[in-house]
Amino acid sequence: MAWHLHQKGRTAAAERHFVRAGELAPHDFTIRRGSMPIRGIDPMGPAFAEMYSDWVQKGRQYYKPIPIDPGPPEGS
Repeated sequence: MAWHLHQKGRTAAAERHFVRAGELAPHDFTIRRGSMPIRGIDPMGPAFAEMYSDWVQKGRQYYKPIPIDPGPPEGS
């Protein structure tokens, strides 16, 4: 709905739907970040940094460390 309203130039109505989508799926990080460019927000800028900081403070993790394979044990 938000995308449709945005395409029709109804940005205020679209914004309400983007916000509501985030409320309905509080653990879905991609809703927030994915809608940023559509809403005119830099997805790598300060708004993202603030959102991500808040996300982490709530105990959520989006970027998970990639386990590094140490290779075979020594002496094998």
